Amino acid sequence: MRSNISSTISILKNSNYVIEEAIDCSGRCACCIDEEFGCGTSPGIHGDTSCLKGSVDTIYGHRCKNPCRSNCLKCTQDIGECFACKPGFYGNLTNCVDSCSIRCIDGTCENDGRCTCIQNFEGNKCDTCVQGRYGDNCEHTCSIGCIGNTCNRNGSCSCLHNFNGQNCDVCAANYEGSACESCDDGFYGKYCSKSCILVDSNCLKCKRDDEYCMKCKNGYFSSNGNCVECGINCLERKCDPTNGRCTLGCKAGFWSDICDANCNLNCSSCGQFSSVCLQCTTDVAYGPFCNMSCNSSFVQSRCHSVTGTCTHGCIFNRHGSYCEKECSDNCEQNDGQSPCNSRGFA
Repeated sequence: MRSNISSTISILKNSNYVIEEAIDCSGRCACCIDEEFGCGTSPGIHGDTSCLKGSVDTIYGHRCKNPCRSNCLKCTQDIGECFACKPGFYGNLTNCVDSCSIRCIDGTCENDGRCTCIQNFEGNKCDTCVQGRYGDNCEHTCSIGCIGNTCNRNGSCSCLHNFNGQNCDVCAANYEGSACESCDDGFYGKYCSKSCILVDSNCLKCKRDDEYCMKCKNGYFSSNGNCVECGINCLERKCDPTNGRCTLGCKAGFWSDICDANCNLNCSSCGQFSSVCLQCTTDVAYGPFCNMSCNSSFVQSRCHSVTGTCTHGCIFNRHGSYCEKECSDNCEQNDGQSPCNSRGFA
């Protein structure tokens, strides 16, 4: 008999309940606890096949022949009243017809349906997303623009003041930034509702919490929060809008970042950031700043503006690149000019 029972019923390892839907209890004492050893005569019950220790799970009756109702795991031996459900079901008073939530860990729950939830779910029956999640499987994250980081099952929510849209996932008017934390250019204030024109008529961008202009229109730059016109000596009146530096260079005769310094007196133009002369106003001066006089031995005192060498010849009795040498005594004088060439020959 014991071998027959083991082939017709299956017991879950390390537990004591039957997991097969159908159990063959046709044999004598087949579904009694301890089988033959748990079977005998009970007072008031005819015959000797009464289960003295009760029946195996899912079976009831004095002779242990009747299946418990529906998804009931354990029921009273006499009338089959359910008092424990199979795993995955609950509600023994209603014969365990209700299934545990699929969001319960291992799919099991208490007799009232409560359980420990899988990740991202909460509630007595794990039918609600945890705060900040939404979707059929709570797989999505609510927008950072949702008030209280809470949204509906479809992601819709009530928006913070700086967000807009059904899911509060776009910036509201006059806001910008990955978290809509900044004001659009041209606006400032707690709610980005004030125009930067109120700060300065030439202001394009200002600090959110202060009447301080950070960026001005073309032709102006920000200085201590105010828009100041680019320097009059900037070419085309163009300058960096943040610091006033002339971006296209200076007009002739001026240099420096903002072109407010004069080139040397003999310079017609000079480098913007070095003041080195690019061209002298006269050919009788030379050097980086055109402040060195050409040699008086040069014809008309004219020389090369960079090297200072003679360009039109020497006067009197001299020759050389700098007219530093005397001509031979045998050279004939020539109306005040040198009687010899640069190499000293007549």
